[in-house]
Amino acid sequence: MTLAFLKADSSTDGFILCLPADKAGGFMVLARALQGNLDVLLLEPSLFPFINFLLGTDARQWLVSLVPPLLELVLDSDEIIFASRHWKGILLGGAAISRQTISRIQRLYCPVYQTFGMTETVSHFAMRKIWDPAMASFLPDSPYVLLPGMDMQISENQTLLVRGPVTEMEWTDTGDVAERSAGSTDAFYFLGRKDEVVNSGGLKIHPDAVRKSWEQ
Repeated sequence: MTLAFLKADSSTDGFILCLPADKAGGFMVLARALQGNLDVLLLEPSLFPFINFLLGTDARQWLVSLVPPLLELVLDSDEIIFASRHWKGILLGGAAISRQTISRIQRLYCPVYQTFGMTETVSHFAMRKIWDPAMASFLPDSPYVLLPGMDMQISENQTLLVRGPVTEMEWTDTGDVAERSAGSTDAFYFLGRKDEVVNSGGLKIHPDAVRKSWEQ
């Protein structure tokens, strides 16, 4: 589903694995590469895995999976910023990132996708593009879009329900409060976790929404 969403082509594209392969994020890089017959460039996991990595000697466009701490280091390196000319895109997951960090991704020469998933789905089932250098578009408030083959509903409690091959076609409650993007059947906005909602005099307050408003 991820390969279809990103239109990955084994003749031109490949994956860079710089995450531990025994964790879900790194393991799924290998799973996607095997599924799509894409080459994988293996880098030893570290706080700065690209330190001895020279790009430009291969015509491939690389897909790179990162977690927020690695993204911060990439954004601090002019050399890696330049190297991102050879990247097809960055898949960012593992944790939320601040709006300040999101604003800095405009330095990159490749698209950046923020992923959305849960333990029960093993990997992500939705993504949103937050930076598109081809259009010079910064999209910090873009909705998440379901990967091909996934369906969604919003429950009576405003939680996101999803189903697809990764849930064995059974509806699964994510526990995430979400709202459907206007006029869309496959896009949504994440509001926060259901178990983190603060009820103040009948008013439901989502800490994530408050945090984003404060950062603005």
